[in-house]
Amino acid sequence: MAEDPSSCSSCSELPDLEEMDLGTNETEQLLIDYRALSLGDPLKSYDDDAFEEAMQLRARALNAYPEKLNTAILLLTDAINLCPCSALMLMSRAQVLFDIGELAAAIRDLKAATERSPTHVGSFRLLGKAYTYLCHYGEALAAYQKAQSLDYSEDVAELIKGLNPKVEAEKREEAEAKRLFEEQQNKASAKAQEKKEQSFADRVYAEVETAKSKGGPLPEAFRVLDNLKSEAQSLSASTAQKLLSNNTTAQAMEDPEFTRKLDEVAKDPAAAAVHMRDPKFAKAFMEIINCFK
Repeated sequence: MAEDPSSCSSCSELPDLEEMDLGTNETEQLLIDYRALSLGDPLKSYDDDAFEEAMQLRARALNAYPEKLNTAILLLTDAINLCPCSALMLMSRAQVLFDIGELAAAIRDLKAATERSPTHVGSFRLLGKAYTYLCHYGEALAAYQKAQSLDYSEDVAELIKGLNPKVEAEKREEAEAKRLFEEQQNKASAKAQEKKEQSFADRVYAEVETAKSKGGPLPEAFRVLDNLKSEAQSLSASTAQKLLSNNTTAQAMEDPEFTRKLDEVAKDPAAAAVHMRDPKFAKAFMEIINCFK
């Protein structure tokens, strides 16, 4: 029978404080995933007695730190579980995590603290500091500004002053990265369109060559060429509107090179075998054919 995962020691949660002899080497040798520490139940309410107990756990944790890091972390985690909406408990653990360089874990605690207690100035200030260390200047500035709106500090004002040019530089870098990305996307799109048009031109060219070699009729699109001259002489308003409202045909008709090639095809449809290899000509030519249909 397969082992129940919940009974596997490697899968189990950290033991309760009551089950451990805190401060021993065994406790300090535990491998703790700081990014998965309990944040407590945000819907849980607590009374004064629970808060007093949490404060005692916090005091023990601060006494244990830094010599006994794991002990401090576990004590603070238990304090958080007792009072999940206490920004003080969350910020206290975040401070320890920040001190040991676990910035992502510290930010996780601080975000929970600011969400559950949006007027806790200390949490916003430490959050700004953590983001600054990660070079996330925009987030750092937002956290510091929120702290200032709650309780103004000259020291934080100086930090904000130093952050402003970094935030502007960050915005410029983001804008440049976006521009380069869009430029690459546009180039890729243009290349795909060019490939599509070339494929179309090659296909029509092949049809013309096949028809010529067999002495058969030209593709349907070219069989209407004989009618173009007569229809152009008495161009209807609707056809003229189609030609003028189509950007491709309107631009093509102003291109002397295109009109020269079009005249050659009108005189000798077989000339299309040469000119249809030009994707630009092929596209405009087929648009004109469609306008007369």
